[in-house]
Amino acid sequence: MLSSLHSSTKKVAACVLAAATAIAGMTGAVSTAPQASAKPITTQVDLPAAKDVPWAETVGHGPKEDSFVQATLLGMTNPALAPQGANVEFTPRPGENPIVLLHGLNSNFYSTYARMAPELAAAGFCVYGFNYGDPRPMTVDNATAPGLIPGLNGLNPMADSADEVTAKIDEIRQKTGADDVDIIGYSEGGTMAAAYAKRKEGKGVGKVISLGGVLKGTTVLGLNHLYQELDAAQLPISTVVGALGGPASNDLLTGSDFMTHEMNDVEVPGVKYVSISSHADLVVTPTTHAQFTTAAESGKDVDVSNIVTQDGCNKDYGDHLSYTTNPRVIAYAMNASGRDVAVPCVPAVLFATS
Repeated sequence: MLSSLHSSTKKVAACVLAAATAIAGMTGAVSTAPQASAKPITTQVDLPAAKDVPWAETVGHGPKEDSFVQATLLGMTNPALAPQGANVEFTPRPGENPIVLLHGLNSNFYSTYARMAPELAAAGFCVYGFNYGDPRPMTVDNATAPGLIPGLNGLNPMADSADEVTAKIDEIRQKTGADDVDIIGYSEGGTMAAAYAKRKEGKGVGKVISLGGVLKGTTVLGLNHLYQELDAAQLPISTVVGALGGPASNDLLTGSDFMTHEMNDVEVPGVKYVSISSHADLVVTPTTHAQFTTAAESGKDVDVSNIVTQDGCNKDYGDHLSYTTNPRVIAYAMNASGRDVAVPCVPAVLFATS
């Protein structure tokens, strides 16, 4: 019995360490490795003069920032910022919808889209966004380590976040008068985007574009099997993971209640779905779990395109943290949204792109 308990204890410790490593990969946490040599020169864009919309919850705009690390640092100190070009009074081009941008786990609107939002706005898109899943003020019941760091959101149980996101997107549609919106979501934001379209049965949604979105849960390179084993043994692994990465970290795993009930058969007819994923993404695994189910696979009349960044580009090794700063991904997203721009093949390694 003692040897069995010792073995279980070692498994818990291993899973805690692995969970902490995986959660760090899903977050905007700052790497301890030097980043100066990896930081690209921030490209500038020309944006039309526009007033802030009075109903946005964001306050002011942060600078365009091509570096994921620098954007994360600024977003942590100023979590209410919007990226340049977002949440301003702007009219979409005829036939186009406003775009709503949804951030990922342990991040915020500015940190996630400090590069991408200004480039979308400069291309003529009408861009909105907000923060969601903020656990503050924390209590004993919802205390989580990332909640101690300002600007890290997307932490709450995902069913609660889906309720919040639904209400906020509905408000954007109401305030702008838009019949439909297109939604671009990164990581957990991709999950939220697809869940919103399913909840609305496709009504009010033109396109869902997922950037490394967790669409079928993540196995985290198989670690979820150990998680399930420990959970079946009635060991408090969900409590540990929730304390390390927020309740959403549990919900993002393959086989979770949220994935089983909210994300099962998530594609609905009438919405255009595009996923952009990377074989170098070690957070959402396997790669197919970051992809939508096609009509051929489901037998449903759904419009699905799944793009892998390495297809046709052997220079792209961009990981999970590089999606919204990777020029290749941004070009794919623009084209999915209605533009026709060249898709560059540029070196992308970890969260450094050029």
